[in-house]
Amino acid sequence: MPKRINTNTKYSILKILRVLRKAHSEGDILTVNRIAKATGLHKWSVSRILDLYMSPYVSVKVIEELEALGMNAKIISLAKPDITDEQAMRVLSVRL
Repeated sequence: MPKRINTNTKYSILKILRVLRKAHSEGDILTVNRIAKATGLHKWSVSRILDLYMSPYVSVKVIEELEALGMNAKIISLAKPDITDEQAMRVLSVRL
């Protein structure tokens, strides 16, 4: 039986997707921390959702220079900026 996404996670995915879409249209650079502040979600939740559910839609760049200093910074951007909320939810329901 496929794993189902609970309603709170769906809302969180949509919040993150909308923040990413807005940043893309404005040419803004986002980190997990900035996405967390914009959505009101905890940064651990944002990171987990990005990794588990949103990998087809986002491009994540890790800054290696900061990793060498023991800091973990990811730059997140939309890989598919034209995807709608409905398409994202449809793909997620098929994927899981």
